[in-house]
Amino acid sequence: MRPLWIYGWLLCLLAMQTPAAAQSSLKWSFQRTGFRATSNFPSQTAISMRSGQTWPVVYSFYENSLNAYSLFPVLNAKGKNHILPETNWHQIGSNLNGSQFASSGTYLQADSGSPDGFAVSMQTNGRESLPQDSVAIGNSLSGFQSPMLGVQAVKFDAMGNPFTASSSLLPNLPSSVKMYDVAISTFGDVGAVSQTNATSTGTSAITYWQRSPLLGNTWLSTNINIDSRSETELLGPSVDLNFDATGRSHIVGVNKGGAKVLAYRFDTMTGTWMSSILDTSAPNTLTIADVAAATNDDGVLGAAWVNNGILKYAYLDTNQISPSWVVTNVATTTPTGVQLELSQGVGLAFDKAGLPVISFVDRTMRQIWVAYDPPTAFGGGVTDQPGAEGDFNGDGFVDGYDVDAWGVGFGEGTLDGNDFLAWQRNLSPPPTAPAAVPEPLALASGLVGAALLLGSTRRNRR
Repeated sequence: MRPLWIYGWLLCLLAMQTPAAAQSSLKWSFQRTGFRATSNFPSQTAISMRSGQTWPVVYSFYENSLNAYSLFPVLNAKGKNHILPETNWHQIGSNLNGSQFASSGTYLQADSGSPDGFAVSMQTNGRESLPQDSVAIGNSLSGFQSPMLGVQAVKFDAMGNPFTASSSLLPNLPSSVKMYDVAISTFGDVGAVSQTNATSTGTSAITYWQRSPLLGNTWLSTNINIDSRSETELLGPSVDLNFDATGRSHIVGVNKGGAKVLAYRFDTMTGTWMSSILDTSAPNTLTIADVAAATNDDGVLGAAWVNNGILKYAYLDTNQISPSWVVTNVATTTPTGVQLELSQGVGLAFDKAGLPVISFVDRTMRQIWVAYDPPTAFGGGVTDQPGAEGDFNGDGFVDGYDVDAWGVGFGEGTLDGNDFLAWQRNLSPPPTAPAAVPEPLALASGLVGAALLLGSTRRNRR
């Protein structure tokens, strides 16, 4: 039995760390998965990081069948699991849609949960469509379950349980309205976005819904006002909804004209939605197909898309008082010189260190690629040393996840106190200044934000 002082010491040590993702100094590397996407335009991919791990699950259609691919851990000479080059990509799920799904006009979103769940949703434009929208959920031990038909979105809650949702989640929706995405905050809030059929004519603004435990779990709704610079509203299937670390909601998507990437965030100080234009498609070119958005534990919101053959990444540091988006170009070709698809869907997730990992497709061979920052993704943690002392669970990181693995080895007599000291020395990132502890003001701000949302949405309540 492990001494209790070890856990107390560990908690104190981890509390001293201040994990901060270096979003502004990313050094992109690229890895080919060895798998292809169907050539139907526009190609779609999605990606999720297996929680607590450093390798991804990538999804893409091939010959009208949605498949999943992942990097498996490979045993090294010391019996520890480490991730090796792209030759170790494996197909871990086939025909996840359960039927022949039209790979064009189908939008993918993926998510993962701790300790080891991952899922993908498949959606089409319309409220009524055949085959039906569906969600596939899986994990490393049992693989993927049969697809859940008639379900639009899936996210994992704080306990690692999948939360699936369809239009029936929202009260009294007209038959012409469809729910396109859902999100769950760390405080238990549930958010959703709905829109009249994307194929319908006329105005069909995105409606944002939120259900908060602080307000009796009553659904409130408000329309997302169209940015006057965008001319048209967002396209429902391209919308990604996320909560940041403080529980503020964010929406990122492509407008219906397909010419702009738009980001909206709810400002708790003013009780209104603030918008930003992240990108504009060049005239007379194929337009932006889709955008993927995700958040990390440090409160960074990210978005990725391909426009006119350029893979782009943007981030918003929500810890700032007046945050603003920073947009960067990631690539126009693969390392082999092949140009990227002019317009396509992409996948975006954050790795264990809070840095972005993006999946995308090249134009000629239709190979699925992954872009990532070398020091943390797939390499060996911030030390960049696979097999570093203290990495007892072999995931490439020396961190708190290794303590249980050390305990098992300690009980079996294969690890001792010296190994624990090695873990302490190599703990990454190293201890720095004490992290800020949330004060009651944070909760008060959340209550003020909820009250402002209530005031701004009462007229639209259904």
